[in-house]
Amino acid sequence: MIITDEQSLGDLHLISWLSRVIEIAGGDRTVAGLQALEQSLTNFKVGPKLEAFWAAWIERESFKHVYV
Repeated sequence: MIITDEQSLGDLHLISWLSRVIEIAGGDRTVAGLQALEQSLTNFKVGPKLEAFWAAWIERESFKHVYV
């Protein structure tokens, strides 16, 4: 998976939704946030593409500014 500085409208929708779902699951906006999501759902395993997507977004200054 190649992460670039280009985002689509779909990326923006997905990251805002994912961030909210992780918050509801008790996670925070760190790499460990996905683990909280995984623990709160039955028979759910976070895949490598979602991990890479999340890791790329949580490092962005714009994400840190909006999602404090």
